[in-house]
Amino acid sequence: MKYKNINTPLLALGSIMVLVVIVSTLHDVTALAVAWGVALLFGYPKHRQIFKALLPVVLMGGFILASYALFYAYRYDAWAPHIGSMALRMLAMSTWGFVAIYRIPLIVALRPFPTAQMLLTIAYGQYTLLTHQARQARRAWQSRNALSPSYFAQWRFFATLVLQVLDKALHQSHTVSQAMRSRGVFDA
Repeated sequence: MKYKNINTPLLALGSIMVLVVIVSTLHDVTALAVAWGVALLFGYPKHRQIFKALLPVVLMGGFILASYALFYAYRYDAWAPHIGSMALRMLAMSTWGFVAIYRIPLIVALRPFPTAQMLLTIAYGQYTLLTHQARQARRAWQSRNALSPSYFAQWRFFATLVLQVLDKALHQSHTVSQAMRSRGVFDA
């Protein structure tokens, strides 16, 4: 995608970063709901990907909010507005972040900052390697099991896969950092 003005992606990324900071300071439930709705409108063509990316955020946030609800119910009387504003703030900030990822070409937006662009490239490369490894391990496991395994066996496989992928990612990041250090990237 070509841009007439090279600063357009950078301005869009900066605007979204400012919006995320503003949303983090809001306490009014209606303002947070409006911020989340506007984020959903800006992410319109990519709704499916944004909702798919929000699912883990909602699940993890739900557990955290449930623990806060138990704490507030035990300690205080009026706890619902705090929980509602925390949930909406989490959804609005996460959605704005995903809108930035899905709508703005980050590599183009970070062109004025070569170090950030390089780190983004390395992170994306690691992401593609790890997803490829996870996909290969899942296919290998499916090819070795003719019958559908039990739920417990699936979770055990998932846990070992996560450990294997994290171990390999740690090794790869250590190798990349050593290569970058030998080329003087971190020298001031």
